Amino acid sequence: MKIILILHNVVITGDIPKKGTIHKQYGHNLRNLYVKCEGISSDLKVSDELGDKEVLSRILDVLDKFSTNDAGRYYNLDMIFCGDKPLDKLPEDCISYWAERVDGYLIEKHMSKKKKEKQQLRSDMIEPILACNAIFHMTGEKGTILNSTEYLNSIRVWGLTGQLRRFFIAKWVRFLAKLLIAETNIIRALDSEIPYFDEIFRYYCTSDKYLRYKRRYRD
Repeated sequence: MKIILILHNVVITGDIPKKGTIHKQYGHNLRNLYVKCEGISSDLKVSDELGDKEVLSRILDVLDKFSTNDAGRYYNLDMIFCGDKPLDKLPEDCISYWAERVDGYLIEKHMSKKKKEKQQLRSDMIEPILACNAIFHMTGEKGTILNSTEYLNSIRVWGLTGQLRRFFIAKWVRFLAKLLIAETNIIRALDSEIPYFDEIFRYYCTSDKYLRYKRRYRD
């Protein structure tokens, strides 16, 4: 998104902004960066094709927390050095926030009743076996897992949302790639150093159907 803003400055002024200008203005605030990119896309008549924009809004909430406060990049260090703080004073876990804000919403709004019932049936079949033959003490997205029911529930959520997570993030990358390509089409004649972003991001300039069922993304 910062590259988009830099290229937009080239489109408007013909010059690349000074080092640090974009970072000082936006830092790691992804939502503000995205809002600015939305405005640029409107000017250039680039459609986003995002579908349910609430998904992206929730993803941005989590990523912003990861990049700007204790819930993200420094969470593990903060937990080590928190000393004897009470539980309600500990830093919020960004992974837990994702489970609540993103995964829960995806299951509620974008998962068919049939698929949810199928996943639940699998869990119900396996649970009695695990309950008798396994001991659980591990950390999951929403905290400590101490029994087979909690473990299978976390696996069920991942199974339901894994592909949808990739799909909506890929749609977001596709939108940003289209915006980069639109800008470079304008400024190639102005600056020969600007790369061909349509070659770099060609993988993402595809249909929803392709993105929805792609299992692995290597680029």
